[in-house]
Amino acid sequence: MKHLSPHGHHSNPLAKLKKRATYFLVFLVVVAGTYLALSASDDYAITGATVGLSETQEFAVSAAFALPESGFDVRDVTLKITLGAVGNFSGLKVDSLNMEGFQGASLVLNGYEGNVAGESALTFAGKADSVIMNDVVINKGGTPLKVEANSIQYDSAEVSGVSAKSFSLVATGTIDVMDKGSFTVDNERVEIKNFNGMIAMDGTSLKLTGSARSLLIDGAPRVSIE
Repeated sequence: MKHLSPHGHHSNPLAKLKKRATYFLVFLVVVAGTYLALSASDDYAITGATVGLSETQEFAVSAAFALPESGFDVRDVTLKITLGAVGNFSGLKVDSLNMEGFQGASLVLNGYEGNVAGESALTFAGKADSVIMNDVVINKGGTPLKVEANSIQYDSAEVSGVSAKSFSLVATGTIDVMDKGSFTVDNERVEIKNFNGMIAMDGTSLKLTGSARSLLIDGAPRVSIE
């Protein structure tokens, strides 16, 4: 008769339990390591079981358009106008002051808010914190000035410090977007969101230079860049 040893063919339940516990611990370590690696990444954000891409980044944009007849609206910008050879402020009013007889080479509106149109002659209407003509400063001690110009002859105009959540116009010309390409528009609505930069005019063209977070060309085909 054969005698079976207690350590012969019988399995040990305690050893099996320890083995399973070891496998489970290894599994937890792998899951925890993967979670920490993804959470530390700049490109991913984890909430529960959802993985999402990071927010839209700004991109450089520049454009050259024919001047739109209706102009465009701006807020809290610096509008600098170079009059050139003509050198007079005919058609300019600052509050109750008529600048018909004044002459000079430049005009600066600080903190300007209103409309600007510059096809052949410059027209604007709005308000400004101060007006500078030939180094003469006009202000009302913190109260906005009402400013209005009707067809001022000018060489160039520059709108700096533009920060617009949405800037749109019906345009004809070209748009260049860094790393995205160049686009031609022909009397199509262009909308630029979160635009920061500068707008320049010279009587025939309007140029944009700056950065944005999204661009929409509402044409055929429709182009959207984010």
